[in-house]
Amino acid sequence: MIDPAFGNWLAGFADGEGYFMVAGRPPSDLAPRFGIGLRADDRDILDEIRDRWGIGYINRRHYTDCGSRKQFNATGYKSRPQYTLRVSKKEALVVVVETFDRFPLRTKKANDFVLWREAVALYGEPPSPSRYTSLCDLQKRIRSGREYTEEKRDTRGEGVPYPNKILVRQIPLF
Repeated sequence: MIDPAFGNWLAGFADGEGYFMVAGRPPSDLAPRFGIGLRADDRDILDEIRDRWGIGYINRRHYTDCGSRKQFNATGYKSRPQYTLRVSKKEALVVVVETFDRFPLRTKKANDFVLWREAVALYGEPPSPSRYTSLCDLQKRIRSGREYTEEKRDTRGEGVPYPNKILVRQIPLF
C-alpha cells in the first residue's frame, strides 16, 4: 500500500514529468509503458520513486557522447544526459493504474491516463489482430491528445477533459 503523502506527491510529479505511451513497431505487438524522465543530476529522485513504489527500472537516455557538455541529439536540440524510470511489466502496469486511480492526475495528462488505462486492460488479453488494432487506435489517440490548446481546464477533475473515476474503474484489468 502506498503512503498517501507519497501517492499524492507522485501524482503531481507524474503530471509534470511523466508520460503514458503505447510503444512498439509493426508487425510486433504494441505494449503500454509509463515513464518519468529527468536530467542525470536528478537521478536520485528516480531511485527514490522506484524504491518507494517498488516497480520500474532506470535507464540512461542515450545520446551520442553526452558527456558533461551539451550535445545535439537526433532531433537537433541541445541536451544533457538524462535518466528515465520506465514501467513495462504487466504486473507493474497494474500498480501504475491502481496508483493513479487512487491518486488522480489533475492536468491534461489525465486524458492520456484514461486511454492508456484501456491499453493496459487490452494488454492483458491474448495477442490477436483485433487487440493490435485497438492498441494502435489508443496509441494514436494518446499522441493526438498531447497537442497544445488554449482551452481552459477544470483543475478539480470535474470538467470534460478529466476522467470520471467511476467510469475509469469500470474498465476491467486482467
